[in-house]
Amino acid sequence: MAQRTAIVLSGEEREVLERWARRPKTAQALAFRCRVVLAAAEGRSSIEIADELGCNASTVGKWRVRFAERQFLRFLLAGGVNTLFGFGVNIGVMLAGFPVWLSMLVGTVAGVAFNFFTHGGYAFRDLSARRLPRYIAGYAIVYVVGLGAFHVLNRFVPGPVLCQVLLVVPIALFSYLVMSRFVFRKRADRRGDPDGSATGRRGR
Repeated sequence: MAQRTAIVLSGEEREVLERWARRPKTAQALAFRCRVVLAAAEGRSSIEIADELGCNASTVGKWRVRFAERQFLRFLLAGGVNTLFGFGVNIGVMLAGFPVWLSMLVGTVAGVAFNFFTHGGYAFRDLSARRLPRYIAGYAIVYVVGLGAFHVLNRFVPGPVLCQVLLVVPIALFSYLVMSRFVFRKRADRRGDPDGSATGRRGR
């Protein structure tokens, strides 16, 4: 079963959405979308939200996906900066004559604090300290997978620098999956639906 789209809200985003959802002068359509996003951020399924709001679950899924897409674009921008930073450190240490494993480790460690602020502060709008242990664990996972992928690729591609270049995009994508699904993901409800794809309820 596919996972529903995860929504992570910062304190500021939650405050604005709650204010718009409660304000009498807010257009009904906008207030509805705010309630959808707020409920999704609590880890509730699209079917549950649709039952509560009296609408079609596919409509709920549409608005939670649109909100998540904006979050993904922010992650791409932050990820581009992070990738250049980490890649520059990796290559610099490697060209200084240190082994590959050490260059990747130094790049990973040096980037944790910087990347936590770009990912947490900009992409996911959540800089709470309770996320940091999972963030560090996530980076450890990315490091181990990246190192393993490097050694496999190096059997077929000559030169460690070229291997690093070829791995930039796949490792960046893997990093996004780890951050969005493991680090910054809210508690999920197991009774949920596959990302709001269920149909058959009243449309809105």
